[in-house]
Amino acid sequence: METPQGAEVETASALLHAVEAHVEAETASIDAYQDLLARSTDSLVSMVLRLVLNDEEHHHTTLRHIATMLRASPIDGPGQVEYPAEPFSEADVAVLEHAIDDEVKGAQRLREVAGAHPDAFEGLVPLLLELMAKDSEKHADLLRFALWRIREQLRSM
Repeated sequence: METPQGAEVETASALLHAVEAHVEAETASIDAYQDLLARSTDSLVSMVLRLVLNDEEHHHTTLRHIATMLRASPIDGPGQVEYPAEPFSEADVAVLEHAIDDEVKGAQRLREVAGAHPDAFEGLVPLLLELMAKDSEKHADLLRFALWRIREQLRSM
């Protein structure tokens, strides 16, 4: 029978393999985008390709951070609580709650603007605003995780 620690190591190993495979697979796409960008004479297509390339660079950085975390300690890794030099406080909870609310409201406002101008630049502007709204929702989700971690730390003090 496999121990719980053995299962966690196996899970971390599988995750690490998946992350590394994803990075490798996307490299060909990035090369293709760069080639298209170098040959593009359409300013909107060039802008879109630059945006995609910037996002891909950010994704690769994030994936490298995930891989580093998985390599560091698959058993203790993300579950281990490392307290900051100065402990978090209820004021920090309030800051994050406010930030989450701002991200959610910001996403709603971006969608309203996009809806009011559906044909701006052949639909590119509302598409970009929608994608930014999704990013704001992603930020809210990440901040909710941070908020959960801080609340857990405050409970254990």
